[in-house]
Amino acid sequence: MKLMPALALAATMVASGANALTVAYSASVPSTKTDWDETLSLSMFDGSLGTLNSMTLTLFGSVSGEIKAERTSSSFSGSRNLSFSLGSEIYATVPGAAALSVVINPLGTGVFNAAPYDGVTDYAGPSGTTLTDLTDTDEDSASLTSGFGAFIGTGTFDVSLLSLGTYSFSGGGNVDTQVTNFAGATATVTYDYTPAAVPLPAGAPLLLAGLGGLVMLRRRKKS
Repeated sequence: MKLMPALALAATMVASGANALTVAYSASVPSTKTDWDETLSLSMFDGSLGTLNSMTLTLFGSVSGEIKAERTSSSFSGSRNLSFSLGSEIYATVPGAAALSVVINPLGTGVFNAAPYDGVTDYAGPSGTTLTDLTDTDEDSASLTSGFGAFIGTGTFDVSLLSLGTYSFSGGGNVDTQVTNFAGATATVTYDYTPAAVPLPAGAPLLLAGLGGLVMLRRRKKS
């Protein structure tokens, strides 16, 4: 019967309002020499969209840089394996919402087999190196499922970011090092919500009633 799809479409218009949707907003700090602290602004949830179910703060961060190393020990003729790491502890906090605190730690690593000191501190040759491919990324998130009234509105809220550069070395012996460390971060808030029900047009009830009447009339004629 050709009239039934129209009835099904009208029913779908009413039911579709119950499907959960998401909307997300982001802000970033570009790769910057550590240490640094910045405040980002993210959009609140627009209450006219519907009912907020939960909100999630996601922090993505990256680290990059270089380590110059020169082994300065010469009395021992054997080589030494030197291990290095370059990272950044990146913190995201939202004033008044401790549950939305996120910490990540991207960490790049490198290894160099150093010969005894060659007499020149140039971070090259058999006793020295410059590690330039020390990069890494990390990501984590935190969510709220209640108590987010302060995040509903048409304005913005602040996210405080702090990046503390880290560096470590192992392998023993005397080693001269120079470190350059950069870190960047992106904060994203994602709102999960149930959209507000879309009211049917004023004439919809009459349309449905008319369609139903035609269906009944057709059934009677067939009988």
